[in-house]
Amino acid sequence: MNTLNVLQTELGNLGYSAEVMIRDYTFADVLSPRGEARQVALAVFTQVPESYRGLSQTREVCTSTAHWARP
Repeated sequence: MNTLNVLQTELGNLGYSAEVMIRDYTFADVLSPRGEARQVALAVFTQVPESYRGLSQTREVCTSTAHWARP
C-alpha cells in the first residue's frame, strides 16, 4: 500500500467520507500572477460540492514525505 492510500484510509478512519476525498484534484491558483491550474494528489473537503470555503486539507504526497500544498 502506498503513502497516498494509507493517508486516504486514515482520513476515512477519522470520519471523512469517500465523496469528500478527491484524488488528482485540479484547481486554479488564484494567488499566482496568471492563475495557472495546479494539481494535488489528494484534496479533502468538509462538504460537497467542493469549494475553497469547504477545503479541509490539501496534501501533495511524495514518495518519502508529505507537505502542504498551497490551496
